[in-house]
Amino acid sequence: MAEQDECKICGYSGVKSQIDLNGGRYTIACLRCGHYRIIDRAMRGDATTAVVRRKHLLSGLLRNVWETIQEEFLVTAEMMSSWEAILKAAPILIPADTDVAAKANAILRHIRRRSEFPGDVVILSEGFDPPVGFCRNEREFSFCLGYLVQQGFAEHLARRACRRGTIGLLRLAGPA
Repeated sequence: MAEQDECKICGYSGVKSQIDLNGGRYTIACLRCGHYRIIDRAMRGDATTAVVRRKHLLSGLLRNVWETIQEEFLVTAEMMSSWEAILKAAPILIPADTDVAAKANAILRHIRRRSEFPGDVVILSEGFDPPVGFCRNEREFSFCLGYLVQQGFAEHLARRACRRGTIGLLRLAGPA
């Protein structure tokens, strides 16, 4: 895989990409979006305003498909011009942008996947993990984590600054 300037979906710099010259498709490995494939025309084209406003939801779709189904979702040129095309092709449900409970539930599922056992401590990065909750940015991700703690689904153990940004240590809450 070769370096690429930035992810077409989330804008993260330093993603790995590989192009299939026969198929005109890039395979992308992004720390935020996970692994996905994108058609060359979609890679070079501009997204519509409706898609641009929801790129964080598309990033969440890509990351969750990669982590749960272990498939590289294919982003087409049609999808970059139509949010409805993304919804139609999505193999998992994409939450509404204002549905805090659904976004928090997506984060909770991520914590469960990363936990080896009940009570296991999970490290979440505010820089890389907002897509697991379909969150627009670090602030929304932090808000959704706070919602999980407030609802009693998770315990917040610590928050630390590190080289890659702020990380939080959480674990699923035990019975009350």
